[in-house]
Amino acid sequence: MSLLENLEMDYGLVGGTFIFRDTEESMFTNTYTYGDIEATDEDITNRDFTRSKHILVNAVGDNSYDAGYGTVSTQSISTEDIILVTFWAKHNSSSSQVFAFAEESTTYEKQYFFPISFTPDWTQYYMAFKSTVSFEAGVFQAGFHLASQVQDIDIAGFAAINYGDAYELEDIPSSFPLLTMKEVKMMLLGELWPNQELKIYGRRI
Repeated sequence: MSLLENLEMDYGLVGGTFIFRDTEESMFTNTYTYGDIEATDEDITNRDFTRSKHILVNAVGDNSYDAGYGTVSTQSISTEDIILVTFWAKHNSSSSQVFAFAEESTTYEKQYFFPISFTPDWTQYYMAFKSTVSFEAGVFQAGFHLASQVQDIDIAGFAAINYGDAYELEDIPSSFPLLTMKEVKMMLLGELWPNQELKIYGRRI
């Protein structure tokens, strides 16, 4: 079953425009990696996705962003558009920590930024947010900072859908507490960390 079919069945969401690419194959040929990592594409069976990006992070960086995996938009985004980013992931090492981000690709001004520790089993994650600014095509990017630790992870089914003004933010599934821009800046300055209480945006699943 396709991602859009699953979202309609599970959450009643219809329509929407893919922000990155609209097929799994085109997504895999239009992502980027950087830093001291090894990334390979692997075939997957008996899942809603058929390919995974297998990533080995070989060294801890001075900053989490010293290694990364991401992609850049092909569609524009308007201020206050409702956006859903989703992906599947698991870790093969004993532990993992990545920082998920969505941002302007030149200023790095964040729409969200928070840490995730994956599990050993394939799990689907959702991040929902209302865009605080507009983005021309090719300016918005999302992905993962990977250099927090040496780790072995898989990421698959990475996609972003723009629902415009068709829904309210609370109608969209969200797996995580998403941060206000003030909280994002506090986290980047080391003044706010995940064990502190964060305001929840979107619907938790």
